[in-house]
Amino acid sequence: MTNCSKSRFFLETWFVVAAATLLLSACSDSKLPPRVKESKADKISPEDILAKLRGTYAALDSYSDNAILVERGVSRSRGSVTEMPFTHLSLAFGRLNRYAISYEDAIPSSQGRTKYRIASDGKRVRSVANELPEQIHEAIAPRETTAENLIPEPELRQAILQVGIENLFPQLMMLLARDAEKPLFPRSTTLKMLPAEKIEGAACYRIALTEPEGQRVLWIDKDKFILRRMEIPIDQQRKSLDPTGQFSSFSVDLDFSDITLNPQFDDEVVTITIPEGARLVRRFVPPAAEGPSPNLGKPVKEFAFEDLTGNKVTPASLKGKIGVLEFWGTDCAPCKQHTPQLEKAFQALKDDEGVVFYAVSTDPKGLPTETVAKTFESWGGTIPVLRDLEKNAYYNLEVKATPTLMLVSADGQLQDMHTGMLENADDLVKKVRQIQAGEDLVQAAKDQHTRELDEHLAIMEAATLERSLVDEQPATAEISPRKLPEKLVVEEVWKSKLANLTKPGHVVVLTGDSQEILVIDGGEAVVRYDNGGKSIGQIKLPQHSEQSAGLVRAATDADGKNWFLVSGVDWQQVFLFDKDWQLVFSFPDEQHSGIGDARLFDLKSAGKPNVFVGYWGGLGVQEGSLEGQRVWVNRHLDHVLQVAEGPAIESGKDSSLWCTSTRGTVTEITADGKLNREIVIVGHNLISLEPFTHDEQQTRCGISSVKAGRYAVVAFDRNGKVAWSYDLPPGEYQGSIPPIQRIDLPDLKDSVVVAGPDGSLHFLSAQGELIDRFDYGDSISGLAARVTEKDPFLWVSAGNRLTAWRIAAESAP
Repeated sequence: MTNCSKSRFFLETWFVVAAATLLLSACSDSKLPPRVKESKADKISPEDILAKLRGTYAALDSYSDNAILVERGVSRSRGSVTEMPFTHLSLAFGRLNRYAISYEDAIPSSQGRTKYRIASDGKRVRSVANELPEQIHEAIAPRETTAENLIPEPELRQAILQVGIENLFPQLMMLLARDAEKPLFPRSTTLKMLPAEKIEGAACYRIALTEPEGQRVLWIDKDKFILRRMEIPIDQQRKSLDPTGQFSSFSVDLDFSDITLNPQFDDEVVTITIPEGARLVRRFVPPAAEGPSPNLGKPVKEFAFEDLTGNKVTPASLKGKIGVLEFWGTDCAPCKQHTPQLEKAFQALKDDEGVVFYAVSTDPKGLPTETVAKTFESWGGTIPVLRDLEKNAYYNLEVKATPTLMLVSADGQLQDMHTGMLENADDLVKKVRQIQAGEDLVQAAKDQHTRELDEHLAIMEAATLERSLVDEQPATAEISPRKLPEKLVVEEVWKSKLANLTKPGHVVVLTGDSQEILVIDGGEAVVRYDNGGKSIGQIKLPQHSEQSAGLVRAATDADGKNWFLVSGVDWQQVFLFDKDWQLVFSFPDEQHSGIGDARLFDLKSAGKPNVFVGYWGGLGVQEGSLEGQRVWVNRHLDHVLQVAEGPAIESGKDSSLWCTSTRGTVTEITADGKLNREIVIVGHNLISLEPFTHDEQQTRCGISSVKAGRYAVVAFDRNGKVAWSYDLPPGEYQGSIPPIQRIDLPDLKDSVVVAGPDGSLHFLSAQGELIDRFDYGDSISGLAARVTEKDPFLWVSAGNRLTAWRIAAESAP
């Protein structure tokens, strides 16, 4: 019997999960390694040895090896070494961003052998996991490999590196180290030289590093100054790995073999091809939910449970009553967690004559009944407790995990079977009421599973890539000739002079009394206009290399002061300006793979905004203060496309941060930088996102990449449920995608205007219906909307002009 808290499709991988009994049943004995005699030439400090070790790897252009994690124990009775290998690893590395790593369990578990492989050919990073054999994950390769961007798929990264990359790939840490002064093992406090020993004939220095978890020992080749073995600190796991104390010494070692310095390897080594029947995906998608039990609708199989006084409970004793059977165990954390909801349902049903409610313990016979009863009581449960002493639940009722909930109708048929936590007591009460009313839950469960399969297929299709992310994109859309709207009246109010702008892009309209319009001009300057179209200044940006896809952001603090943020897609830096357009700071200084988006938000309603930056290449999302201090970093996302202010996670609390990425989902991050959830919009891949609230559901509006050269506007609620979608004209955008703008048209509140890739503007109602279309006649690079007095205004960047338009309803005939 296993405990089940939530669906997971990657296995736990760290060595503490290896059963100590395997060490005794699948091992080999070997003699202790010979001790190398120290000589006067060996009088070298451990600090110097570590410096030489790091220097070896820092000087390499490429590297490859194989490695194995091994448990070793010296038997107290025999004095020999007992060994058990349990994880195979391999690495091929080439600067700056070519590599292949593999991870494979040496001993299969009940779920098979875990196998992972990640490879970067310098353009794309692909990953495979044997749990998902039909999916090949792809991400864009970073400009330079780091520990943070090594494994871009977050679920796989967590599965492999859950205890830190230094414990699985220390050689890679040295290859990737940029700062020679930064310690590789920052938790170590002291260094100590141990007696030298040999590995396969190679004499090795041995250096011990003291860490909170125990002692880490590095075996360093005396001639080549390469790492031959690393003993991993395991003091906190020692008792679980050697529960009976059979070994006088015990270690978990990472042994390296087939080490090659500066090897030559071709692209095949760092490439994962797509086998027949597999698909390329932007994110790993968990398998479809299992269907309802085949036993649903059939008479429940025989069982015999005992209450706390030894009385039997069988299907016969339940006859004529609806039976609610909850299967749990004292070591089941999810069981404890959902007991309050279970108890709430029990209190709602306990007075119904035709309903019996039991909490069936699956604990082994050896556990005293008193302990079982007191445990359940301590969790807050008052439901009658039964014992399953003969494992009837497992063998007869096919209860394979806890918690599991079964509903049996009065005629003895199994009506419902659910494995996992009970999220809401009302759902359970509702099902019992439905059975009381004579409804058939079996057919409802089958229909629900059919809907889940359809939804899973839609999610899978949306996550599937038609081609590699780095392949050449389809041709940009053909620009449609100018054609004015048919229902709306648009009036050109002013347009910029040719001398003012060369490459107008992103547009921002300031709120308040200033009535100022800002437009970024290429990557060189921000140009300011008053409401009448007069140029009132130009802010030259600091020297930097990028010249396109710029973004200008503005926010106001509690004192009414404006703050301005300038950056751009694929830029290296963000520039923050104060109300007088004086540069406050720019960051970061180090090279990276590019910026995806930068915003100013006050998520905590603190009275002043902070800076939020989404990066490419594994740097994730970062928050910084107006004083230039980093507040937090969240590295869940690999290739961020946009950051936007999201709804409060709890009513009356801080706002969240919503992020889109190449994963196609919306990632919700708390105001404190913690990952909250990933929202899947069924059938869509969100790339841009704008607030669009017109109802209690807090509907959001975004642009979805449906497939190559096809985009759609999609509206959805905070849980990802699609309200409507609208297909845009085919083709690719010529630059960054202009933002969706909310605009209150005459007699049509909460409308939006969206630019298509063919230079068209689409005015959509709050229900997603086309109000009108304006073919602008040029590629649109910037868009802003605002209601001034009674008429809505639209500012459009296209070609080398910024134009202001007034919009009105069609005149009555």
